[in-house]
Amino acid sequence: MTAKANFNEFKKMFNRNETYKNIFSEYGLKALFNYLTEIEQATGKDIIIDIVELSEDFREETKEDYIKNYNNKTDNEYIIEKLSNGNILFIAH
Repeated sequence: MTAKANFNEFKKMFNRNETYKNIFSEYGLKALFNYLTEIEQATGKDIIIDIVELSEDFREETKEDYIKNYNNKTDNEYIIEKLSNGNILFIAH
């Protein structure tokens, strides 16, 4: 049995865990939630939320750090969203 999580429940999963509560900003969590929801809708398969796995598979960094760490590229297939707080949410690579 699975239960659907809304954004607030998704956010609480991260925020109630000391290790993972600061991994993503509010903007990053919202973008990640929307991204996972789109995948579910496109595939018709439920995604099991595992905050440890999500924190390993996805990252949020400032634009400057992303450019420094990933060869000055801010337009590639790994980027999920350029966030309104200036950060970038991307698939870890």
